[in-house]
Amino acid sequence: MKLDRDKLYPWLAILRAKFMGSSRAMKLEKHFGSIRAALEAPVAAIAAVPGFSEEIGHAIRQAAQGEFDREIDKEFTWAEREGVSILLYSDPGFPHPLRHIPAPPAILYVKGQLLPQDILAVGIVGSRHATDGGRRMAGKIAGELAEAGLTIISGLAWGIDAAAHKGALRAPNGRTIAVMGNGLKFIYPREHSLLAEQIVNRGALLSELFYDVAPQGRNFPPRNRIISGLSLGVLVAEAPERSGALITADYALEQGKEIFALPGDVERGISIGTNKLIQESRATLVTSAADILRELADKIIFYNNELQGKIPRVDLGPEILEAAREKKSREAVLSRELAAAPREPQIPEPSLPSPLSPKPAAPPRPAIPLEGDEQTIFAALTFEARHIDDICRELNWPAARVSSALGLLELKGLIERRSGMRFKRMDE
Repeated sequence: MKLDRDKLYPWLAILRAKFMGSSRAMKLEKHFGSIRAALEAPVAAIAAVPGFSEEIGHAIRQAAQGEFDREIDKEFTWAEREGVSILLYSDPGFPHPLRHIPAPPAILYVKGQLLPQDILAVGIVGSRHATDGGRRMAGKIAGELAEAGLTIISGLAWGIDAAAHKGALRAPNGRTIAVMGNGLKFIYPREHSLLAEQIVNRGALLSELFYDVAPQGRNFPPRNRIISGLSLGVLVAEAPERSGALITADYALEQGKEIFALPGDVERGISIGTNKLIQESRATLVTSAADILRELADKIIFYNNELQGKIPRVDLGPEILEAAREKKSREAVLSRELAAAPREPQIPEPSLPSPLSPKPAAPPRPAIPLEGDEQTIFAALTFEARHIDDICRELNWPAARVSSALGLLELKGLIERRSGMRFKRMDE
């Protein structure tokens, strides 16, 4: 495999500079027009960028003068020998869902193959010290989701992660992706070397870290945002009160993704985290793959139609994803408030309609522009939930067409889905 060294070198150099990371590098790229221009910029020009300083400018100048050339050459040689791709976030092959998450990675190291259908993915995470039952359920659900055509995302760790990867690989055509908290030169834990090889053959190993970064505890929490970012939803199988799996759930909430949790024994510490997610209404209680498939049905149909070319591909830009994140946050806050509210029955005062009362205003049009089927479906919805079958009958449209438009409107944060495949406009 031959890498484009001219394109990659400026990124690999500037990211190695002291105080630098993906977010800062992308900010400099935007400010100077290209990462090469940023790498070659004078110290004073870098220091003038908001959030930067002369110290950072000097560090970048050192990188530009070849301080890391030997390390970068070793990395290129290793990657080409091992068949590892190095993707920039602007490359066509970079995973589409990661482009707009908060703090996206600027580069990804990929060993294996990423496919377009990997957009249909579910993350499965949990404790490294999982129970036999937790591992069994994680593997079972992963296998059933993989048989249904979903890619399983996890972190190659002991316990739930390994069970999820193995469950996906047991499906005849199952795919799975492991997101590493270290450089791909290392397999951690080493006991999972064979599992890693199997994953490469049926998916990929991913890392945002330089190839020779050894496993360190501080690098594992940030990689969790990539697990959730690649996924339509995240299942937390088992997690104590303080757990990396709960960090993944936090990232998923921030990214506007679905969160699922397996309930556990209330007397066992390993279930405190998952039970708390359910108790606080931050996660949907599930007990099977069917529960997850039912909750994700609209998104699965939408992306399948997109992959098959039945509908045009939609770039979910920052404003749409921000609306989805705000929607998830509002739902979580409202659920917690309702759970904490007094339980005394309250009888509302009867009210009679007044002949002088003004007619209710028509629902406002969304600020986000809509086109084609989206406009038609949005117009068919009100603030009262309607079943998808009623909409299909009214419009005389097939369910797949209606579901695709509903899925996109939900992703844009304009409608919400209620139980039983019922949909309504978002409340003001």
